[in-house]
Amino acid sequence: ASTAEKTCARILLKQNPLEWHEIHHHATESHLVIPMLTTFTKAVAIQAALIGHYKNGGRVNLWLGSKHDLSRLEEEYPKLTNCVHLHVLLDDEHTTKSIASIPDTIGSMVTVLMTHVSSEEGVRWVQRLNEELREYPSGNHFRVILQSKPPTTPSTAGEDEDDQYSIELCVPPPLEGIVHKHLDRLDRVARKVHETWYHGTTERIQSALNSNNPTNAAALQTKPTYKLWTELTEQQRDDNRPAADHIDVMIRAVNLDPNQPDLLEQWGNLSPEDLDMLSRMQHERWAAPLWLRNWEAGERDDVVGRHPDLIPYEELDEGTQAMDTEQVMNMAEYARLAQEQMV
Repeated sequence: ASTAEKTCARILLKQNPLEWHEIHHHATESHLVIPMLTTFTKAVAIQAALIGHYKNGGRVNLWLGSKHDLSRLEEEYPKLTNCVHLHVLLDDEHTTKSIASIPDTIGSMVTVLMTHVSSEEGVRWVQRLNEELREYPSGNHFRVILQSKPPTTPSTAGEDEDDQYSIELCVPPPLEGIVHKHLDRLDRVARKVHETWYHGTTERIQSALNSNNPTNAAALQTKPTYKLWTELTEQQRDDNRPAADHIDVMIRAVNLDPNQPDLLEQWGNLSPEDLDMLSRMQHERWAAPLWLRNWEAGERDDVVGRHPDLIPYEELDEGTQAMDTEQVMNMAEYARLAQEQMV
């Protein structure tokens, strides 16, 4: 995917969270449906794999339109199942029926990407889906992402005003000029996340030297990412971007609003149980970019692709768990910075 498509995917899932709805709030399960894999829909799928790490170990259910698309994605990302739950829609020519019959968990959110067809065709598809939902009742909530805003907004609810099968329609931001307009703003938060880690690592290096432990100090100093943001490679910056994009997910996980004015105060009052849950989410999110690059657990080797911390959170040493919690404690401040950068 191009930088523009990846930036668009980031904004799309920030504006339309897979696990949250303004009316229905937290989803019991999150489903992302991709009837056809394109470079853009693949960018959205990977963004979901990077930030779709929820409380209590929840992950995105990623539904693909064909076994062929599933094979393509698994071939490129062999460890994708470490980040999402993969499924294939029923082998049925009526895609709407397959989507309407996604396992019904009351309060689940199903987001369908229909950006591979024209907005007019997407609207007709939405109307067929609505008909299927009337015939096959579902407790899921549905959102459809169209290619662009349709000329007219279709009626997706029945004449009965209590009809529960209304479908939310959304569109992604336009690709043209998106990098110039949004990437620097989005990266200010990712940059702050990296700077916090960098300064914390500098303090740990100094502490090791003061304790006459040059071996630990050298290990920290030689980390490939121990450098200023401007000196990071694009791949290393990419690894920081999901950390920024995941902040809102973590804030909502403890039933707070990223926009609430007293967020900093409320964040400082989190319970030990909440901090533990968020630290686990942080660890899963941290591991996702490495899994997607096919890394594995073992003695650290950045050339081969091994890292000792690619293990369950409870198996991490106390120092590493403390670093996860340290990042969690800074989340509200990052959210405040993000709001300052909103256009």
